[in-house]
Amino acid sequence: MGLHGDGGGPAAEAGPWRSEGLRGSVAVFAAVAAVFTLTLPRSLPGGDSGELITAAHELGVAHPPGYPLFTLAASLAITLFPFGSVAYRVNLLCGLFGAVAASLLFFTVFRLSGSHAGGILAAGVFSFSRLTWQWSIAAEVFSLNNLFVGLLMALTVRFEEATAAKERSKEIAAIGAFSCGLSLCNQHTIVLYIVCIIPWILFRLLKEKELALSLLLRLALAFLLACCPMCTCPSRPTSVTHAGPGETRRHYEAF
Repeated sequence: MGLHGDGGGPAAEAGPWRSEGLRGSVAVFAAVAAVFTLTLPRSLPGGDSGELITAAHELGVAHPPGYPLFTLAASLAITLFPFGSVAYRVNLLCGLFGAVAASLLFFTVFRLSGSHAGGILAAGVFSFSRLTWQWSIAAEVFSLNNLFVGLLMALTVRFEEATAAKERSKEIAAIGAFSCGLSLCNQHTIVLYIVCIIPWILFRLLKEKELALSLLLRLALAFLLACCPMCTCPSRPTSVTHAGPGETRRHYEAF
């Protein structure tokens, strides 16, 4: 299936069409972020939140696989956000991650269908479904995982749209490889998406006669560089242990 707005029309049309998608993405982000912010828990949610907040506050390592990217991002949010409790700051960060995921989903659907309504419907139904909403406003790794899935979907659409070999292989594919590696530093379940998308990308590059050893090495290097947050786990203390639902508040109260 061809992409809407890319089926042989003038190249000049791509600019306004892309701008519409970007403007719509910003609007969706603002709307979802506003709703998530208004419904954030003011203190400690349930689940693993207490453990993850404590790990971020102490720059420690949470339960396996350690979630190094989330820990580093949450630690930065605790430092930079000038308001609210430590728990609220991490909850807010996760809400913003969820809003970015919604905007990326809108962008993907809009680029595929050409419909603002379709993009808004997809982003709204996903973001405000019970489980997505619940875990997008709590200090959990799920909203960041949703962000990476949305980013990889958007990059896949851009890869399919690209007409120039340089843009396709040297820019989009490299960003995608880096994103794949970085996403694995958050939640390993995203590997189920990665193992589907990588063979397709390589097949398309091979089909376009753009796949070369030098390109494979660049993509592998981008992927490995993005995995660097995993290297920080052995150098940081295991400050918390895995907790059941009844123990999460004690983790948070430890500091």
